Amino acid sequence: MLTVENLKVKAENRLVLNGIDLTVRRGEIHFLIGPNGSGKSTLTNVLAGKPGYTVSGKITIDGKNLLEMEPWERAGHLFVGFQYPPDIPGVKIKDLGVNLSGVGLQLSFLERELSGLSGGERKKVEVAQLLTRNPKYVVLDEPDSGVDIDSLSLLGNTLRKFHRAKNPGMLIITHRAHIGRFLKPDAVHIIKNGKILCRGGAEVLEELERVGFGGIIDDRCD
Repeated sequence: MLTVENLKVKAENRLVLNGIDLTVRRGEIHFLIGPNGSGKSTLTNVLAGKPGYTVSGKITIDGKNLLEMEPWERAGHLFVGFQYPPDIPGVKIKDLGVNLSGVGLQLSFLERELSGLSGGERKKVEVAQLLTRNPKYVVLDEPDSGVDIDSLSLLGNTLRKFHRAKNPGMLIITHRAHIGRFLKPDAVHIIKNGKILCRGGAEVLEELERVGFGGIIDDRCD
């Protein structure tokens, strides 16, 4: 299990996450969804081991203390996709050893540098990297960001097939419900101002599209 217990995170002396509790088991798909500025990407960065945060609480992965691991050690257990994939000048896509057939990019892209890609293209390359791995757990921060409608359908179906084939625990972090049409979550967690306010099932995503965050929080959350 990937377990987050009473996680509190400060950035520049500002409390960004305030007591997050979350458990994702192998084979499950969870959505963490909330408005901009609610702390979603901070959680991603802390899971990946990005420096610059003051962290308290507990994060374990299959019983091991994730917070004690170096970022490269975490990568052996956890695949993390970032809201803004890293821009690495000089690195070409072919250097990553990926197969682009599953993400709708032509082979000519293999000769292009990461630094020259659009946001949506970087998301596709990130998913292509995931397809070469066999992680126990996957965290994707806004995999639908910067992706057009046709590409969202492609990536959503590709991620669904990957999940069915390799059965990882998967945490999708986003502020939009659309990708839920392809990845039917076992649980949806609503976050705002650094706190998970309430939880539900896949029906929450449909409700979100109808009433927005304000409506869901008023109807479902204390």
